[in-house]
Amino acid sequence: MDKGQFNGTCNLSRCTTGKPATWYNHGSLNYYCEECAKMLSSDPVNAADAQRLFGHALCTEGQHIPEDVKGGEVFSQEQFGNPPLILERYTLPPIQVFKGNNPWPSPHHSKKRK
Repeated sequence: MDKGQFNGTCNLSRCTTGKPATWYNHGSLNYYCEECAKMLSSDPVNAADAQRLFGHALCTEGQHIPEDVKGGEVFSQEQFGNPPLILERYTLPPIQVFKGNNPWPSPHHSKKRK
């Protein structure tokens, strides 16, 4: 499925333009057609948040390469298709085990059954 990918279909479900998705949304990390991207970027709340978070409009035209891989190794489209494969690394927090009273008791188990 090419929804929300560069040159694919617009990520907005209600979009009816049929135009290719060539505008990158820096908040959702997906691509939108020009009309939907401009509509999303023109919303006053979106515009203010985008300026605060990114220093530019919410949606920008063209294929996007995240800042953390610029200057690093980006594979060619021939190797991995369109868009280039970008692997991200995530570190999960350690799992906490609670002994005794659960700090987040379930409301379904709060009363003892007879």
